[in-house]
Amino acid sequence: MRDWPASLAALALAALTLSSTAVRAEVLTVYAAASLAKVLETVHQQLAEEHGLEIQTVLASSGALARQVERGAPADVFISANEAWIAHLGHKGRLSPEAAVAIAGNRLVVVTAEDNEIASAPIPLTQTFDAPGRIAIGDPAHVPAGIYAKQALEASGLWEDLYPRLAPAANVRAALALVERRATPRGIVYASDAKNSNAVTVIAEIPVSLHEPIHYIASPLPPVSETAMFYLDALQGPKAQTSFRNAGFTPTESR
Repeated sequence: MRDWPASLAALALAALTLSSTAVRAEVLTVYAAASLAKVLETVHQQLAEEHGLEIQTVLASSGALARQVERGAPADVFISANEAWIAHLGHKGRLSPEAAVAIAGNRLVVVTAEDNEIASAPIPLTQTFDAPGRIAIGDPAHVPAGIYAKQALEASGLWEDLYPRLAPAANVRAALALVERRATPRGIVYASDAKNSNAVTVIAEIPVSLHEPIHYIASPLPPVSETAMFYLDALQGPKAQTSFRNAGFTPTESR
């Protein structure tokens, strides 16, 4: 069996020695949670300009991407919106959980696109869904945002009453789109999604105490390259972290 920690330590050390002109001329394929779409576009542009790093990004729900990685999809890095899918792939032998790093956090909010008085200021969560209509949500079966939302609704005693009204979406960006198009009057999405949309207003913030901590976890996939380790180091660097904060993400806490 390959000694993952020793191999990764050697690669990490090699990655730190790469200069701005020494990143290998290869295309790095990154499988990433859909909610990271805009911020990764910014970060990847920075890496292209400063280090000549060419990155191909595949975006979908973390669960959908994890299933592809499990079946052998040719990705170099996987970024999940929760730790469960990282642990799942570790159990399947597709990555080493010890090599995974937390790169950002997030919060859940309730949004609407309706132009009415209720959208002028946040209201208590228990009153948020009094208005009729369906509620857009990431599919709790595999979308981390939906899993966190289900935990929050269960903890607040709202799940059973609201379940028939839910409109599950393939990922959190799709849930946001349902609200933006006014296909549903309400939606539960990440704060970063709401911040980067001109079409919705936050009407409630979901207390973090109602669900598991939201961590975005990045892990290299075998065969692990120096470029993949360089990329993970860059995601944790000050420039990338500033981009995450500007996009509405939160700093990560210790895992």
